[in-house]
Amino acid sequence: MAVVEAEALGAPEEARVVVAVADAGLTREVRRIVNSSIAKAGALGADSEACHVSVLVQELGVAGPLVEMEADRGVRPASNLKLATTVVALTLLGAQANFET
Repeated sequence: MAVVEAEALGAPEEARVVVAVADAGLTREVRRIVNSSIAKAGALGADSEACHVSVLVQELGVAGPLVEMEADRGVRPASNLKLATTVVALTLLGAQANFET
């Protein structure tokens, strides 16, 4: 991961921001995985032209994405998004956390 600390001229320490720099190697690997998955879906009979993937990888507390692939494209979230959200919630909040909706 490439992260740089951006310093504004004369800015106090608390005004500094950690900014992510897009990781070209990680982007290539994510793009390879996405393209491979679309090709496999096509080989199984799916319309690969109708397959759309949107990816945004960003580190918590860091400005700017590490990987961004059609991130502005609106798509329906896949079921695996629920798994990622659950992992983050369990990690940050713990298994005993409750909240009302």
